[in-house]
Amino acid sequence: MTISKNYGTALAQNQRVDFNQWCREETHRLEMIGFHADAAVDFSGAAPTPPGRGRLGIGMECLDRDLWEYRPALPGLIELGIRFARLQSGWAKTEKTPGVYDFVWLDEQVDALLAAGVEPWLSLSYGNPLYVEGAQERRADGLAHNPLHSPRGLRGWCAYVQAAVEHFRDRIHCFEIWNEPDVSIFFPTAGGEGDWCRQYYDLVRHTVPIIRETAPAAQIVVVTGGGTGANARGCARLLELGIGALADVYAFHAYSYTPERFDALSRNAFYNLFRRRAPGMKIWRGEAGIASYHDEGTQEALCDYPVNETIQLRWIGRHLIRDLGDPVLGLTSCFHLSDFLHFSGSCHYYFGMLRGGDCSRKPAFYLLQFLKRFLDDGAAVPDSSFYMECGDVTRWTHRLPESLLFDVEVVPFRRNDAPVFAYWHRTSVRKEMAPAQVWENSFTGVSDGRWLQPVVVDPCTRNVYSLSLREGEERLRIPLLNRPLLLMEAEALEPYLRLAPPVQGRMLRAEAVQADHE
Repeated sequence: MTISKNYGTALAQNQRVDFNQWCREETHRLEMIGFHADAAVDFSGAAPTPPGRGRLGIGMECLDRDLWEYRPALPGLIELGIRFARLQSGWAKTEKTPGVYDFVWLDEQVDALLAAGVEPWLSLSYGNPLYVEGAQERRADGLAHNPLHSPRGLRGWCAYVQAAVEHFRDRIHCFEIWNEPDVSIFFPTAGGEGDWCRQYYDLVRHTVPIIRETAPAAQIVVVTGGGTGANARGCARLLELGIGALADVYAFHAYSYTPERFDALSRNAFYNLFRRRAPGMKIWRGEAGIASYHDEGTQEALCDYPVNETIQLRWIGRHLIRDLGDPVLGLTSCFHLSDFLHFSGSCHYYFGMLRGGDCSRKPAFYLLQFLKRFLDDGAAVPDSSFYMECGDVTRWTHRLPESLLFDVEVVPFRRNDAPVFAYWHRTSVRKEMAPAQVWENSFTGVSDGRWLQPVVVDPCTRNVYSLSLREGEERLRIPLLNRPLLLMEAEALEPYLRLAPPVQGRMLRAEAVQADHE
């Protein structure tokens, strides 16, 4: 299998970003408003994160349909240091003769992940054409084959689940039942008009006892393609049916045009469903991401949203930091490790942190790597006991629009017992925002409220900007972009990190357009 067919359209249109060049340009943009880097975060001398820590996962789906090659991507996966990876089991690929299961292909993937220090969790899916009856279209990959459509199909599914769980129970400790049953291509209801909630609940009801008996210590995950907003209705219906008493984890997939769409109000309403209906159930975000390019005619998630590699960078940073700052989420998984073919074979998916073909690193890869080491290593925890907001210094400098001052997202963490504020402007990720200078108004829990050795860290360029009060001012001036920056005490960088020279190089002034407020 190769990803080279038609791949390269994006490259021919100059969609690749030279990351080193981009970092130099970003450094210069902050210099132009008075911020000069004096050091940079360097992880090369840091001790590795102890195993079993962290909540970040990465998607490695679609290997069951041979849509990408994982071996060239393994070095990148190891560099990321991600704790979890989601695989799909591929019933149709495993059982090509009734009752005969060949797990060799999946053994190789699972063993490769374990050797890399990554914990696999396995989505048991999809259907199998061996068990499709009547006039229903038989797809070789089993997609769109619902085993509930016939008693024989259900018996085949149950036998497969038992074989798969028994085979992997010593290596995999988390099994998910199906994928996105609320999406008709994955889980068509009988005759195209059934109650997907009821049918998925029935599938779970038949599957859970097999997993419990075969691997009693394993976690069982149920999943929907949506969970928030209008799709929360499906989640509520499943909880009413009693799915919370069957499974341990509910994993939702959510692809939003703006990462902040799943805001405090919708999160609280969503989580309240579980407090009322399934208080012991864990909540994961099983998938979320954005592409860096769209093939013409693609029907993927957010396919009508203009994208490129820097838009992907901004989206991924804002989305993951908000999830890492949410103590309710037990896991958040980024879709996807690598670009790959669409399941229809007609388009490519460019959701990867690695580019297809050569597995070169996109800018979002380096940001994800930073977030893993700095905010997801067990030394950083969400902390809502303090806050930070931004105020106006425009009367001295810039003449900023009012919307710039009142729409700043702040996510507080504590690292090494020191405050860390991730912050950005909620302007659309679709446009690059001109850097602005604002002042911080923070409460850090310290009695005198003073910063001791404040710095701003750019998690994308990894530059460190030392800050100090200007004469006659009581607040720090800090830079503001529509991608995340981190305001913190310098001690939050220790002891795992050492400082290196910052990104250098004078660039031609980049024209940045102030993005519209979204």
